[in-house]
Amino acid sequence: MSGSSRPRVWQAPIFLGVIAACGLTSALLSNGVGDYLAWIALAIPVAVVLWYAPPRRKRKHGSLAGRERNQAMRDAEPIEGLVEGSVEHPQGLGR
Repeated sequence: MSGSSRPRVWQAPIFLGVIAACGLTSALLSNGVGDYLAWIALAIPVAVVLWYAPPRRKRKHGSLAGRERNQAMRDAEPIEGLVEGSVEHPQGLGR
């Protein structure tokens, strides 16, 4: 990465931080028009995040994946040695 591109990476986050700080200051120090400016200034970072956020994947309602997995687990054969009562306890401990 070249030295000139590093500051460019931080331009947008710094800009959004300054806008948010101005909005918070405006909300604390003014009434009337300042409140509207605060709402706008604080909405800008939220709008940017929502604009660039990846879209959510649509999930199929009533998907069989979970049901099929649960049925497969119920139908699975028990692993030898893990069936209750088949595990020996060393020196009679535990039972």
